[in-house]
Amino acid sequence: MGWRFTWRAEKAADNKRRHQVSFEEAQATFDDPLVIEIYDSEPSSLAEQRFIRLAHSKNRLLFTVFTIDEQMKTIHIISSREPETWERTIYEEE
Repeated sequence: MGWRFTWRAEKAADNKRRHQVSFEEAQATFDDPLVIEIYDSEPSSLAEQRFIRLAHSKNRLLFTVFTIDEQMKTIHIISSREPETWERTIYEEE
């Protein structure tokens, strides 16, 4: 069984409006072999384990926040946007 992707529809619509990034496009970043992925240690995410992913969709580099439910083999996308300049620099230097 492969991994499933989930997200809240209202959050996806808000993300698309605010950042011009669909969660379908963010899902494509999980195919990038040159990914940088780190644990999100920000205080707002202590209730659940969140991860940050810097990776390319088919068209551009994206900064995507998500959670993983390994038992259910589910990746839940929380947000996605184009990276800040300093975030892009990290990706390019790796």
